[in-house]
Amino acid sequence: MRPFRRVAAALIAYSQYGFPFLPGPAPTPTARLRRLTGPSYLPKRRGFLRPLVFVTMILAWPVGALATAIRVQRRDTPPGRLRRIVDAWWLAVTRNVPPFEYRAYHLDKPDSRADLLQFVFWTDLRAFAELNARRGAVEQTVKDKARFASICETHGLSSIPTLAVFRDGIQMMPAAPFVPEVPELWAKSLAGHGGQGAALWRRADDSYRNDDGATVTVEEFAQHVGGTDCIIQPRVLNHPAIADITNGALASLRIVTGIDREQRATVVAAMLYLPSGDRITSIAGIGCAIDMDHGVLTRALDFRKGAPDITRHPDTNAQITGRTLPFWPESLALAARAHETGFGRFIFLGWDIALTPEAPLLIEANSGWLALHLQLLNGPLGRTEFSRILNEHL
Repeated sequence: MRPFRRVAAALIAYSQYGFPFLPGPAPTPTARLRRLTGPSYLPKRRGFLRPLVFVTMILAWPVGALATAIRVQRRDTPPGRLRRIVDAWWLAVTRNVPPFEYRAYHLDKPDSRADLLQFVFWTDLRAFAELNARRGAVEQTVKDKARFASICETHGLSSIPTLAVFRDGIQMMPAAPFVPEVPELWAKSLAGHGGQGAALWRRADDSYRNDDGATVTVEEFAQHVGGTDCIIQPRVLNHPAIADITNGALASLRIVTGIDREQRATVVAAMLYLPSGDRITSIAGIGCAIDMDHGVLTRALDFRKGAPDITRHPDTNAQITGRTLPFWPESLALAARAHETGFGRFIFLGWDIALTPEAPLLIEANSGWLALHLQLLNGPLGRTEFSRILNEHL
């Protein structure tokens, strides 16, 4: 039964990636990137498996695209729904457009349709990985939080301090037995993302307690968390200029940089994530567009609730739009310098930066950087410096 389920899961997956080639012309860098997307899903091994997957993708994509188009359009009002289903399916089989993003970007509207070849789709992430691999990039450099922190320290990049690292049940740092002293600290999974595997611990007298109710003494803390691969960092706070547009958790500034063949990094997009409700992290919460010249928040979408436009924070009622971010020039410079000095083998990276009362601090870097949210806020990446940099590497 299990082998059958694995085969069924694989078939479902291959019905969502598109054809293993791009139908039609590719006149823009983002379209040429898509020529790499289909082949990137094919197995690298020679033999029967690669042609089998090739045929599977050809046969499965029209069916999977139709099923997805019906599912996502079911949420909309009936007038024009059948037309949108057919149109979404047609773009899927003629341009490899995922039906979910057809709906997200309103590609049935003339203005958005005109930019069809300028959007980056979720399926293109594998193509980015292929390009990075050609340059010798190692994904663990950014996926492993301890390695990322070590590289930041080596290159003198301002980042959240590391108090301790545990791997395979062994304390990797510091050299002495770890006994925490700070009033609040985070234990984060080395490989986690979006807050997965993270726990906030608060000190009370000689013990630490997390939000799940677990309590350990200061002396037992290292033994308690050391059984998992994790990094221990102090909790940092939001700058007062943005504290009232959060629920108290840390906001994160997402800055995407691209690096050209001369190893010069350029900022291509940015947004601010705000935590709300009961979320302990800001990722996929409220996303804010930013005036790139002045660091002013110009628009906010609540991604938790289908991305409606909002102007005030739902928890505090504080005005979001029109607010100027602290340390805006410094944050842009930090992201660009980090890309150039420590992570230059990656063509594009999304930097998460904490705007603390004292300075901007790197939280982490992401090789997958939620192009969907950036484009919903700011329009297609193909209309930015992203295209120029991408074109240099294709």
